[in-house]
Amino acid sequence: MSIALVLPTLTAFTSSHITAILTAKTQADFTTAFDALFAHNVNVTFNGKHISREQYQAQLLGESSAAPTKQGANVTVQGQLEVPGDKCQIVSNPNVMPCNFIEEISSLDLSVFFTLRLLTRSS
Repeated sequence: MSIALVLPTLTAFTSSHITAILTAKTQADFTTAFDALFAHNVNVTFNGKHISREQYQAQLLGESSAAPTKQGANVTVQGQLEVPGDKCQIVSNPNVMPCNFIEEISSLDLSVFFTLRLLTRSS
């Protein structure tokens, strides 16, 4: 008997992780969610500017439910753009894995567009 492993699409994976980061209730939950999505050597471009992972983490923390002045958040992913590297052709069919995903992708540029609605705490 074989077990079929079904991986989420990149869109579903990223959307759920972005939502977990921005709706985290505590800083510990935020950090866990952030570390689960972003590699330590990630290249971040935020609003057209290259920033470090730590800068992006601080930026997102300030915009998340875990920030001291925030009470809650609602995230809506508007869209994503995936641009695969040279070694592997990624296809849109989530049931087809054309290569060894972990070992063969040389690079993948991913842009995520989302709307974030925050509730602030009353003073």
